[in-house]
Amino acid sequence: MKHQSLTLSYWVGCSTAFATLTATTASSLDFFAPNGRVAGVALPSFDPIVAAESLLLQGAGLGTGPLVVDGQIGTLVSPPVIDRSFAVYENAAGTYDLPATGIALSTGDVSTHGSGPDNEDQFTSGSFFEAGTTDPLNQQLLDDLLGPGIDVFDVTRADLLVATTQGRDKLLISFAFATEEAPEFLGEFTDSFGFFVDGVNRAVIQGSTIGAQEYDEAVTGFDFAGNDVTTLISSGETFEFDIIATPETELDGVLQTNDAAGSNLFRVGGPLVTPASNGLGFVADLNFLIADVGDEALDSTVYLADLRAVFNGDTTLNDTIDADDIDALFDAVDAGSLDQVFDINFDSFIDAADIDALIQGVLGTVYGDLDLDGDVDLTDQWILESHLFQPGEWADGDLDGDGLVTFSDFDILNNNRGFGTGGGLAPLPEPTTALFGGVFAPLLLRRRASRA
Repeated sequence: MKHQSLTLSYWVGCSTAFATLTATTASSLDFFAPNGRVAGVALPSFDPIVAAESLLLQGAGLGTGPLVVDGQIGTLVSPPVIDRSFAVYENAAGTYDLPATGIALSTGDVSTHGSGPDNEDQFTSGSFFEAGTTDPLNQQLLDDLLGPGIDVFDVTRADLLVATTQGRDKLLISFAFATEEAPEFLGEFTDSFGFFVDGVNRAVIQGSTIGAQEYDEAVTGFDFAGNDVTTLISSGETFEFDIIATPETELDGVLQTNDAAGSNLFRVGGPLVTPASNGLGFVADLNFLIADVGDEALDSTVYLADLRAVFNGDTTLNDTIDADDIDALFDAVDAGSLDQVFDINFDSFIDAADIDALIQGVLGTVYGDLDLDGDVDLTDQWILESHLFQPGEWADGDLDGDGLVTFSDFDILNNNRGFGTGGGLAPLPEPTTALFGGVFAPLLLRRRASRA
């Protein structure tokens, strides 16, 4: 069904009774083509290559296996329309800030969730499947996401096997999450989305999972925004939303950051730890899952795009890890970014611990190694002193990320002086303000200027 700008293509006529799609598999990674594309995988009435590649960027460092879409979790209780809970979308107008193409998973009829006015009955599609344990993997993932014993309906899951190239050890994916549960049922019927990397849910931001729940935006940095002011007819209660600036869909609320940009696009990620058989990268089993929680009447959809493999610590996404990545991470922490490309220690928070993880863990050095050659020596000292009391970045001597090279940075370097040199350099006394204060003291009062 084509709408104004976000077009959703779905498949019908599946050969299985429950529209559970399976793909030809192999016992090894031999089905990965040399150029990173899938070799020889096809399905009746469904092309998993198209769907998988709709998630990928050219040169994103991934090879992909078959994409398997599975909506079955229990007993079929309605006509087999589950094949329409999954779609590839095209997005020419930038709805929800999404890239041009990707996939959508829904607890309802995804064909009605393209761009366009909110003119459908909010009770859109009824129940596809009752809760149950027919699919052990579904139940395992749901228990991890929601806890055991939760009533769940309309589960749609997509599975993807990926292999990275050139040692890339981190996955990132972008998404927008929208729901009909908003605003009146948020926190009561918490439809949920999970992105599992080798069985661990990585769709977590600031410690919060993703779903139709009530968020404290002062803590999480995001909350739901809506198409308009909604009045619940049965009670007369009015729910006021922040109005989204992007083209609307039938879905009543969409997650949105509470910064000035008000973006609906989020990015999460997770580590890759299983080496590929060729020794050149990593492999991982990915599961994307969305479910109605508590009831089957109101639907939610997650739009997924831009799955990519990167080097953990490459915050600028240019395939290198250097001082620019440290500067970008300082800026992200200062700005309160939610982008998980900056989550170096994979705890879902962007904070000073990630800076430590990048400098000490990924780069294997210490604060004070300005040229990132593995030591803190006279060269680093000379660089810092030559930029003292000037605006600067890591490579100039700004070691605390405040945008200036000051005595504070000198002290940090001095505490680590001699690292990697065999301990032949003793700490130095701090330069005197008599030497520098008369000319440069006013600069000490300047607040850090953004490098953005």
